[in-house]
Amino acid sequence: MSHHHCDWIAEVSRGPDWLFVRLKPAGPEGSSKCDLADEVTQLLAKHFLNRIVIELDALPTLDDRLVGELQRLAEWVAERDGMLRLCGGPAKSRVDLKSQLRGSHLPCYASRRHALTTRLRTEG
Repeated sequence: MSHHHCDWIAEVSRGPDWLFVRLKPAGPEGSSKCDLADEVTQLLAKHFLNRIVIELDALPTLDDRLVGELQRLAEWVAERDGMLRLCGGPAKSRVDLKSQLRGSHLPCYASRRHALTTRLRTEG
């Protein structure tokens, strides 16, 4: 595990064609001294990747700032024809996240395995 300036990032690993970023709570009262989207885009550029899975297992809740960062990251990835998938966390959190991100095309899966193996269904 490498050290990051972003206190939201607990761990970064790489798989074939994918970057995996596990998040952690951002310290007291959810405050963070970094822009998660900027930090992750730098990681993607460093690894020459445009596919990422953000793992939310360790987060008890998703505050508005984090949701905003995930939306910014999703836009950046989409502009580069990449893929961003979210995974982990309790089922209720995934449902809440889905309602918060309605229309932003940020699928959230139960596990990393599901995020990698489930085909994204398009609504239509």
